[in-house]
Amino acid sequence: MANPYSFIAIAEGDIINDPKSPWSFLPTSLKQHEGSLLWTEPGYATYGTTPTNDNIQYSSCAVYCYKLEQTVVLPPNMQKINESDNIMASHKSYIAQFKNASATIEHYFKTHLPDNRNFERAILEWKETCDNLLENPHFSDGWDLPAFYPFYTDACLNALANFFNKQKDAKDANISLWKKRQEHATQMYNTWKQMFLYVTSPNNIPFPKCLWYHKFFYIHKIHQPETWKSFFEGTDFRYLVTIK
Repeated sequence: MANPYSFIAIAEGDIINDPKSPWSFLPTSLKQHEGSLLWTEPGYATYGTTPTNDNIQYSSCAVYCYKLEQTVVLPPNMQKINESDNIMASHKSYIAQFKNASATIEHYFKTHLPDNRNFERAILEWKETCDNLLENPHFSDGWDLPAFYPFYTDACLNALANFFNKQKDAKDANISLWKKRQEHATQMYNTWKQMFLYVTSPNNIPFPKCLWYHKFFYIHKIHQPETWKSFFEGTDFRYLVTIK
């Protein structure tokens, strides 16, 4: 997984360093196909680029030390592929990612939230989402493991709060301006959350990245609002186009 508390760095990396940018972060590749939603490009949030905290790091170390990935039971599609004589490299890498992530999440659950049924249900839904992605006809090299919602949403909220608090605490900061920007970012987060709850989660498909910082970077940091706007022309993601 990513380094702790690095949501902002990851978002900037999507924009600056990823050769597949902007397809590596845009939700516009989430499209209807024969009555179902699917990704045509891997623009979804991934487990490997979700920031961690000390507790997640501890569980990850436990998996490494005790080889807990060997205890993971693969879901149906992965199990079938894993038993194949001619497994593709992309599938092999994906399954290895799943084993490590699943063992880490399970260890975290057992050591920190053993009585939390919502977290337990989130694990089951995440596993089904990971398994279903292998049936996507566009799946190929570079399609990594989907992010786990409880970890991702916590990282996003922490980054949002820390970023805007830092801006407001800066010397000579325009407090009212930064409050307005934070309100807009929070609105974007809430819209993203609604999409997860009512669209991607019920259909067991990977959820998009929360793009509040991507948008801030284009509009306020590198001053390219028209570039940001162009990403969403002719798409169903008009709520991301509004420039503030």
